[in-house]
Amino acid sequence: MTHAHGLSIDDALALIAAKIAPLPAEDVDLDRALGRVLAEDVASYLDVPGFDRACMDGFALRAADSFGASPYEPVSLTVVGAAPAGHASPPVGPGQAVRISTGARLPVGADAVVPVEHVEVRGGRVRLVAAVAPGKHVARKGEDVRQGAALLEAGRRLRPVDVGLLASVGRARVRVHRRPRVAVLTTGDELVAPGQPLPEGRTYEANGALLVACARAGGLDARRAGPVADTREALGAALDACDEDLVLSTGATSAGPDDVLPELVAARGELWFRGVDMRPGHPVAFGRVGARVHALLPGNPVAAWVCFHALARPALRLLEGEPRAAALAPRLRRPGRLAAKVTSTAGRTDLVRVTIDDAGAVTPLGGGAAALLAASRAHGLLRVPRGLEGLEVGADVWVEVVE
Repeated sequence: MTHAHGLSIDDALALIAAKIAPLPAEDVDLDRALGRVLAEDVASYLDVPGFDRACMDGFALRAADSFGASPYEPVSLTVVGAAPAGHASPPVGPGQAVRISTGARLPVGADAVVPVEHVEVRGGRVRLVAAVAPGKHVARKGEDVRQGAALLEAGRRLRPVDVGLLASVGRARVRVHRRPRVAVLTTGDELVAPGQPLPEGRTYEANGALLVACARAGGLDARRAGPVADTREALGAALDACDEDLVLSTGATSAGPDDVLPELVAARGELWFRGVDMRPGHPVAFGRVGARVHALLPGNPVAAWVCFHALARPALRLLEGEPRAAALAPRLRRPGRLAAKVTSTAGRTDLVRVTIDDAGAVTPLGGGAAALLAASRAHGLLRVPRGLEGLEVGADVWVEVVE
């Protein structure tokens, strides 16, 4: 299924989402779970805390023994032992108290804790000058998490606090989707590797480093494959040599005689679409060869960078196991107000490089599809909706923050 013209970004994303399924699941240690997407619903098989415990350093007692205590008529209790965290303690009877540490199990007979700074200790006795309510400074069994309670849902990308939550209920391993491996295939006879002498008429190859960095910024394993010469034979051999889950190629996607990558992908598998009504990045194409997803990005560096964030990054998030709505939505957006007019053309979506200051003023940056300097200075991208011919000064806008 291909579309020569007229495909919107939303239509392209819908096609990508319809074609891509999450990668298989695997079990990993918690130390390797950060940033991974859950492949299972997680419920707790125990109560947290697993027992009534103290929330303060102080003295465990029977709240009823403190009733009536005041600075004028203090109540004196006998200290009958200590309750360190993780150790057993003596029970608390009438008129008694046990010194207790934060996190320690509440002694049998006690139902409250009075902080150490609120009492006076003299020898083996403790004096209270105020009453303590039952349950004061006590975390009850199951107060944080009940046994059987749902903790995390499949499709959630694990944050540091999620990893801590899993550890708190005793999970040492968790089931997550495998992360996609990425190959970056750059094309062009004119390209020279950075660090080498630059002959007249040649260009340093930036797309490989750029897109590998984009993939790695998302925690993914990525490698460079290329640059590859602009011949059908060389490009076909390079495609066949890739065994990664997603292949990002740049160049050879437009309408020139050497732009044969979409044809090569279609001949080996299927081409989902070719050409999206967006600027920069119109020549972008997507398809599949066997199990490999192919994202065919334009050769201009900024166009490749924009297409990565608008289309390839959502494809990677789908492979990682994120639900469709989360995968296709911009990861982080900031509201702002446009400080300069932006012109566009109705019928296409412009993705404009912009800065946004602390006050929310959004300023468009200049530069063409090959101007990485403006991209480097940008804080994010501003989408001009497809049906508009631009945005006026003062318009309320959203900036998509990008790496």
